Amino acid sequence: HLAVVVDEYGGTAGLVTLEDLVEELVGEIVDEFDKEEPLFEPTDGGGLIVHGRMPVDQLESLIDAELDDGDWDTVGGLIFNTLGHVPEIGESVDNGQIRFGVERMEGRRITRVRLSRLTDD
Repeated sequence: HLAVVVDEYGGTAGLVTLEDLVEELVGEIVDEFDKEEPLFEPTDGGGLIVHGRMPVDQLESLIDAELDDGDWDTVGGLIFNTLGHVPEIGESVDNGQIRFGVERMEGRRITRVRLSRLTDD
């Protein structure tokens, strides 16, 4: 069961499933098919791997650092906005004292980012 979502110009805007509709009414439904990745995991050497959907304010609390403000809510949005284009794996951006390196993409979505602190050289 799914429906095609059409925009005001008659173009296809996306697809919606019955599960999507029910989740809008009752909240997130977790089932055996949903595989949830953790938002963050520490790495050897004091680094951090985060998911692109991690909220920036949550990341700031986690790493005890303040990042430069911008028009984004998530780590993925921060990278997209800073670069100004869809990143490729291996591209990185610096914000404050943190370097964000893109490690994995799913289509146009950033799903894995490696964080490292910049040192004063």
